[in-house]
Amino acid sequence: MAAAQRQIGPYKIIGRPLGTGGMATVYRVDDGSGQHAALKVLHAHLNREQKVVKRFKQEFAIGQKMAHFNNFVNMRTLEKVDNSWCILMQLVEGKTLEHRLLEIPQAIAVVASLANALHSFHGKGLVHRDIKPENIILSHAGELKIMDYGITRELANNMTRTGTAMGTLLYMSPEQLKAEKSLDHRADIYSLGVIFYRLLSKRDPQALSNKAEYVQVMDSRLKRKMRPLPGIKDEKLNNLLERMMAMDPNDRPKDCKVLVSELQKLSATPSNIKKVLSAIAKEEPKKTKAASKASPKVNKTIQRAATKNEAKKAPATFIMIGFIIFVLAFAGLYFFGPQQLRDELQKIVSG
Repeated sequence: MAAAQRQIGPYKIIGRPLGTGGMATVYRVDDGSGQHAALKVLHAHLNREQKVVKRFKQEFAIGQKMAHFNNFVNMRTLEKVDNSWCILMQLVEGKTLEHRLLEIPQAIAVVASLANALHSFHGKGLVHRDIKPENIILSHAGELKIMDYGITRELANNMTRTGTAMGTLLYMSPEQLKAEKSLDHRADIYSLGVIFYRLLSKRDPQALSNKAEYVQVMDSRLKRKMRPLPGIKDEKLNNLLERMMAMDPNDRPKDCKVLVSELQKLSATPSNIKKVLSAIAKEEPKKTKAASKASPKVNKTIQRAATKNEAKKAPATFIMIGFIIFVLAFAGLYFFGPQQLRDELQKIVSG
């Protein structure tokens, strides 16, 4: 059946899924009144998992709690459709922050806006725990929206005190990686620091690959400091980034209100953040110099020059290979060659 003709209960699916994750798939749908909305549908096999369903319902409750704040997606209804739990929510037209490379004033504008939004979120006793570029969308109108409250922790709710590491590896704070039960809003400040760094460089603060495994991330985050931002010599900016991503939560800005205040003191902070965000929304994402060149992907481990020892070993290696080939050829002719040739070789060998 064509994608445009599919239905989920009363909702007509439009186009391909907007996204899918471990818990649910999100579709663009017609809400029945001719308006487009987003429908988040819990995966069929998870509807039998009580804890997952409880968390899904909690996500809806959190969305409603934050509905009157502009930087959060409005949750409209929670219902069971075709035996699957669904959340009908506001559809935000725009692009996520994934793969974005921004100028310093632009990045500060984004982070300041997110910090203001998170201050409201934290004020409700909530810790997002999954702040990452894919969960933040910049609407066409220049408004940032924080999405996906699937693993948000309510500090007053024991359901989230599991002692299990939760989040997205490269954006998790050290206390998340260690699955500390006492983590608080400062975990989100750490994640926001990683986003800040990536917006300015498109790189991980410790040069980790996007495919890095848990042990590698754990080792880096707990033992190494961030790499200096390439080409950025603003000491105050670098210092703030280091403190946002401090291993000890006590060394980070104490809350997002303080973080906003410190961002405002930076020399590159724009005077009109809304205007800057609107301008970013109209831009095409910038490409890095490396990405702009259509060079083939190669394994760099075979492109390095030979060391002195390797250079010395090369002739000897070729001599040995030549000798082995000679011996094998001689033996083949000696035992299996024409009779006349074998007789001649035997005379040579016998002297």
